[in-house]
Amino acid sequence: MSVKKKFYLTLLSVGAILIAAGAGVALYLFLNITEASSDYVESQKELLTLQKKGVLIKEFERELESIQSDWPKIEAVFLREEDILGFVETLEKLAEKTKNRHSINIIGTPPAKAAPGEAKADEASSFFVFRINLWGSLSSVFDFLNYLENQPIYLSVEDIQLVRSEGGLAGFDKTAVPLAPGDVSAVLTIKVFAR
Repeated sequence: MSVKKKFYLTLLSVGAILIAAGAGVALYLFLNITEASSDYVESQKELLTLQKKGVLIKEFERELESIQSDWPKIEAVFLREEDILGFVETLEKLAEKTKNRHSINIIGTPPAKAAPGEAKADEASSFFVFRINLWGSLSSVFDFLNYLENQPIYLSVEDIQLVRSEGGLAGFDKTAVPLAPGDVSAVLTIKVFAR
């Protein structure tokens, strides 16, 4: 082989190696730029999400400040455990005031509070469930419901069952209640929210 051919062959080999190395470097840089670009886009999305959350937090803080003065009023509408007896007495007085014979039972209580070190009970869903049996005229039962609706305690009437009487005795818990013709027997289930 002549020197000239060797020179061109060497030059061609070196050129091919340089082109391959350049392509490898270009490919490496392209992949790194693509990855950095993807990371940048993700970072921008996260930053935008954090900014939106920051705006929501600030709006929440402003809202909280605006209701902070009303917090005692808000707490007052939730029944405290120590006020259950007083609430039952209020229900009894309402039944007497509206001329209804009655029977009141607590049939559900809030979940037990967790002891220190245990998982915390869901306080947001604390409530007492009462079953109220009323016997009287339809208007007196509606009067009771009206008074119940206007109580300062946050409650929900979950179920109402009304049965018109033909007269005679209505029984409940081994108790016979005399009813006049046209009277009703009502069973109310109410949920009273607690703190």
